[in-house]
Amino acid sequence: LPGVNDLWVKEVDSEALRRLTDTPELAEVGPVWSPDGREIAFMALDGSVSRGVFVISVLDGRTTKVAEGGLPAWAPDGRSLVVNDRLPNGTLGLFHHVIATGARRQLTSPSADFSDVGPAVSPDGTTLAFVRFSRRSPKSAVFLLPMSGGDPVRRTDWAEPAGGLAWTPDGRELLYS
Repeated sequence: LPGVNDLWVKEVDSEALRRLTDTPELAEVGPVWSPDGREIAFMALDGSVSRGVFVISVLDGRTTKVAEGGLPAWAPDGRSLVVNDRLPNGTLGLFHHVIATGARRQLTSPSADFSDVGPAVSPDGTTLAFVRFSRRSPKSAVFLLPMSGGDPVRRTDWAEPAGGLAWTPDGRELLYS
């Protein structure tokens, strides 16, 4: 289907659709609204290869590549993202990326048997939730990490794959599937 992997906005109270991207060679995945609702961050895929993280203005359609890596999560300040990216040991780690400057700070360093994905920053911007999954078995767990740095703390048992992390607006609870 033409446009199936493009980004679209659908108004809730009508049938109106607005196409944001038209890139037949790429698939835009993992779209997330910025805290102010003016932009959407997403990962662009060429087949199974990430072409990076992009931000599109919902107002004028201007699209900018802002980072390497994939599947972004906005920080509440709207000026930075957390993205996953490949580490030298072949795993996926998480990075804090400041959009305006390109400054990038590594947040997680999983061992070669694990990868970190699915970042979600708490509403107050102090805590990162993410999923660490085993590369050898279908098990994963939810971890929390201070955005300022430190060691991640496992918050769930190792179980079947988890995902879809979302903080409650007050930041007191975390929802996951």
